[in-house]
Formats: sequence, structure tokens, C-alpha cells
Amino acid sequence: MTNTNQSNTPKISKIMNKQGKVFNNKILILVLLMALSLVITGCNIDSVDNDSEDNGDTGEVEEDGETTDPIDGDSEDKGETEPTEPETLAEELGIEEINETMYTLISVPYREEPIYEAEVLGKIDAKEPVEASGIVANGWIRLETEDTSAYIHQAFLSEEEIETMTWGSGEMEEEMVILPNPEDIEAIVNKEIALTPDFHPEDLVQPDVPWAEVSNYRYMRIEAAEALEDLFDHASEEGLTLLGRTGFRSYEAQENIFINFVNNHGYEEARTFSAKPGQSEHQTGLAMDITADSVDGGLSSDFGSTEEGKWVEENAHLHGYIIRYPKEKEEITGYIYEPWHIRYVGEELATELYETGLTMEEYFGQVQ
Repeated sequence: MTNTNQSNTPKISKIMNKQGKVFNNKILILVLLMALSLVITGCNIDSVDNDSEDNGDTGEVEEDGETTDPIDGDSEDKGETEPTEPETLAEELGIEEINETMYTLISVPYREEPIYEAEVLGKIDAKEPVEASGIVANGWIRLETEDTSAYIHQAFLSEEEIETMTWGSGEMEEEMVILPNPEDIEAIVNKEIALTPDFHPEDLVQPDVPWAEVSNYRYMRIEAAEALEDLFDHASEEGLTLLGRTGFRSYEAQENIFINFVNNHGYEEARTFSAKPGQSEHQTGLAMDITADSVDGGLSSDFGSTEEGKWVEENAHLHGYIIRYPKEKEEITGYIYEPWHIRYVGEELATELYETGLTMEEYFGQVQ
């Protein structure tokens, strides 16, 4: 019996192993069939979804051959609001709200809109406090008057109370308003707004340009000097040679020059072509008198009719310069036509003044 059982055991084991393999194969086949079924089902679902997808252009969905409109709100941004149109020029340009007391440097017109072309509503006296409620991107300040809002350019306003100084005696005696921002590239200096005796720019350099034989004052502020070099280089590329003659002059130097002109020409005539001390743009370090060999290196109105002078008039603004005292503007600037006197104000303002044909006094709204 023992021998018989031992001989049958291997046979039973082989049979069981064979049956196990068959069973495992059946399970494997079943799993593969189930997986294939899921794949086929998924493809059918994708096909259905694709058939009912958004057409793309209109947001409409096709269903059973019919077209339906999208449900309200599905494709709309409920938080989006319609942009409001600017109601005033100030809003169009951009205005920052402020609440500040400022002071007028000189007697100046105030206007309906922040631009020199706007209607003049009235005039404010010099050294008057005004309530500023906004600053426009173009430099005009919105003021609140008794009747309405109005605008004055910031060139004629100060955040501090106005200071004055007196120069001269007898017929030459004059009280001058002190410029509060002498370092500003666009600062306006004229017969009503002056620099103090101690103002002396700290960044003076000598431009690397050709100079006239008579040129005792060769320094300028660095930004203006670099722009002058570019201007002269540009002229040279056009076959023209410009010469520098007079840059920065101190208060004391201007005082000596003015008194000398008064002694030789009389006070009234001297005032038409020479500035009192403190009222000269040369003290800003932003002005340069230029000339050419065609006028023998001199400072003459004839320079304006030379090839060099005409070129400067048409191209100075490209380098941030303007003809500060142009022809037929004598009553506005207070000085005779000086085609040789160029003033650096930066390319943006220089281009505006060139294109409009305006002086700084006109553009900033000083002239009514």
C-alpha cells in the first residue's frame, strides 16, 4: 500500500499543476477581455463628447441636429464692468488727486483746462496761496477757486511761501521772486523769476566741443553738456562746424556785465539784450551761446540767416535744445531775437516747443 501511494503522488501533482495553469490562463484571458471592453467603452464616450462640443466660434452647441444658444452666464464675465470715458482733458491725460496749499510765484492766468490753449478764466496775483487738488500728467496743477476748478502750470507754483530779493538802486532797483526749483531742467528763469546770488550748479563740466577764440565761460551742467556734444557732432556730420562761446556765468559775473552795458547803452536799452544778475539763464548752467566762423565767431542776429544758424533752428530740439529768444517774440520774452542763445530743456519739452512755435512763457501759460 505504501508503495502504491508513493507511486501515485507524482501523477496527482502533475494533474493539479496542469489544471492550475489552465485556470490561470482563463483568468488572464478574462482580464484582457474586460480591459478591452473598457477601452472600447471609453472611445464611445469620447466620441459622444466630441459630437456635442462647442463649435468654437459662436459658443453654440449642436444637439440632434438642432442649434441651441449657450446658457446665460456660462461664457460671460459677471465681474467685468464697462470702462468709463474720461469727461475732462485732465482725466484723459491722467490726474493724481492731492490736497495741498501752494503759492503763486508771479501773477499768472488760470485756465479752464490744463493746456495753454484753454480759455482763461481769471488771474491770480503773485505770492497768493491757492488750494491744489490735483496734478495732471503734463505738469499742470488743478486749483479750487470760489466758482470752479481751474489750472495753472507748476512752473509758476511753489510748495513753500514765496521769497523775494531786491537788486539795484534808483531806476534799476527791482524786487525779484526767487525761483524755488533752480535744479529743475525745465525751470523757467526770466525777468520775473530769478536765481539767488549763491546758486551755483554742482555738476558743471566743460563740453568737448570746438570753441570760439573768445570764450571765457565754457562750463555747463553735465546733462546739458552731453547734449551739446551730440548737437555739435550732428552738425559736423552734416558738414557744419559750430563753436561754443558762453556757458555758465555766475551771479557776480552777470552783474558786472549788466552794469557795463548800462554804462555804455543806458538802462532801458541794456534791458532789451542783457539780463540783470539772477535773471540770466547762463547762471542755470543750461544755456550756451553758440556761433560759427561764418559770423567770425561773434554773437550776432546774422547767425540766424547763416547755414549753421538755420540748421540749429531746425535741429536743436532733437538734442533737447531750443532757441530761447526767437524772432517776433520780443514782447513775450523781454529780449531781442538771439539765434545764438540756446537753452537745454530736455528732448520732450524741446520738441513740444519746436512743433508749436511757442516760448516757455507761452507754453507754461504765463501769457494770457
